[in-house]
Amino acid sequence: MFLIHKIIYLYLFVCVTLLIFNILYILRSDRDKRRSEARTRRWKEELDHTAVYMRERAAVQGSHLKLVVRQLRNTEELIAYYNALFSGQCALNEEELNIYFSACRSIFPELAMLYQKRNSMERAFFAYVVSVCFQYGDNFPDQTSEILLSYLEDSTIYCRERVLEALYSIGDSQAVEQAFEYISAKEWYHNSRLISDGLQKFRGDKRELVLRLWKHYGEWEEEVMIGVLQFATNVSGSFRKEFYQELTDPNVPSEIRLALMRYFRRYPDQKSEEYLIKLLCRRGKESDAFSIVAASALSSFPSENVKAALKKAIHDQNWYVRRNAAMSLQRIGITKQDEEEIRESRDRYACEMLDYIVGKELPLTAG
Repeated sequence: MFLIHKIIYLYLFVCVTLLIFNILYILRSDRDKRRSEARTRRWKEELDHTAVYMRERAAVQGSHLKLVVRQLRNTEELIAYYNALFSGQCALNEEELNIYFSACRSIFPELAMLYQKRNSMERAFFAYVVSVCFQYGDNFPDQTSEILLSYLEDSTIYCRERVLEALYSIGDSQAVEQAFEYISAKEWYHNSRLISDGLQKFRGDKRELVLRLWKHYGEWEEEVMIGVLQFATNVSGSFRKEFYQELTDPNVPSEIRLALMRYFRRYPDQKSEEYLIKLLCRRGKESDAFSIVAASALSSFPSENVKAALKKAIHDQNWYVRRNAAMSLQRIGITKQDEEEIRESRDRYACEMLDYIVGKELPLTAG
């Protein structure tokens, strides 16, 4: 009986302790929220005064820049400053933000040095602020990018992504190259889609950046190079010469070659047409992935040779090859005669795929 009483008292003690903890947590959260809102209001007022000064003198007062450097040493002030600028109620319009951040450019290296000694999460947030702020004003390499590279040491994947985004906004192609050099040397995984989407935000010469990064093919991690290829596909068709050799090299990793095939789909030429037809006609389980992508890539090559190869591929035993071949035929322009030729083959699966893609209700041939 005594033991039961002790258990009940212990349970009541735990409940009371949790209740007190929750009350204190709510009170502290409410206090922190009020402080954060007060900081944001102060920065909005400061930016209002700055906006008035800029409209009168087309410049940013030195006292404001000194205040920014002094206050933003504190992470909470940095958060409030960011919220005041980008919460949608900032007094500065788009043109004024460009002037403002061109003037503020000189203070970021000092702030970057200060946050260099902070933990990974604080470094990541500062890099994020840089990535947003440097979308405005002049884009040219400066000391900030060199300091941000040091943030990669002992970093999380979240911090690395934020640093890369900051380097893209700065527009420093050499720093971007050095960042991927470091990531590959450490053998860190970084998703190729994140890389390609991020590189699209680069504010400098994108073509020059592609050439700078591609020269490291064979040295860097495969995921990085796939991201570079996906980025190049959205930049220019002027890399055909550089990419064709790797496209035809059987020793190149499969994922790299598939990315190259998608590049030549976007930017077709005669040499790649001939090679893609060869890939489409290859047989064997290991060749299926190449045939599937080749059947899709050839939709950008409206020649008779391609049409003949696609009409043959629509009879392939692989469903995905048949589907992509039918879709490519439709994009190129399939004629009534082409349809009749496929149907006369008495290949039920080819006819079904034709009906599925072209969407015509034709009677199926038995067989």
